[in-house]
Amino acid sequence: MALHTMEQEGISSVYVLNENKKVEGIITLEKAVKAKKNDDDLQPYLIKEYPKTAPETPLNELIPLASTSKFPIVVENKNGILQGIIVRVSVLSSLTKGSDTDD
Repeated sequence: MALHTMEQEGISSVYVLNENKKVEGIITLEKAVKAKKNDDDLQPYLIKEYPKTAPETPLNELIPLASTSKFPIVVENKNGILQGIIVRVSVLSSLTKGSDTDD
């Protein structure tokens, strides 16, 4: 399923959720291919350390996280339930907004 989603969407990683919509980890395309090739479960291939934040986190606090992570930022509520995903480019592009000047 993860590999199929990545192929359809043209992306190189996806977050894997459990039945309660809690993030189990992230799987990269390379690891998903390896799991499929070996007919393995995804769990051993999941990256368990991933960037996450709360819904009320201000944008300026997300900039350091977005600039150092290679994965999108997970937004989780206080119970660890996925609320959304913030792609890094959305945060980093906010740095250029307002800096454009009309000459």
